[in-house]
Amino acid sequence: MTTHTPDAAQLETGTDGVTPPQPVAVPPASEPAGRAERVEQLKAQLEALPQPLLGEGPHLPWYRLRQQVESRLWNELQEETGCR
Repeated sequence: MTTHTPDAAQLETGTDGVTPPQPVAVPPASEPAGRAERVEQLKAQLEALPQPLLGEGPHLPWYRLRQQVESRLWNELQEETGCR
């Protein structure tokens, strides 16, 4: 069985040689100012992480990171729209 785990060098600099976006600092949830910027940063982080393939899962660190970023993005979008 093979997996699509990127090399460590690719994770550090990105596949195109560009350093991936740094994690977004978590501001207080009640602070609506800058929400659009946080959403854009989270989207950029998701794009920098590889898409999981069949057989890849939580045993891979980048997969868990992807889940955390998706969760934070989901929370930001819910607060922006007022849905809970």
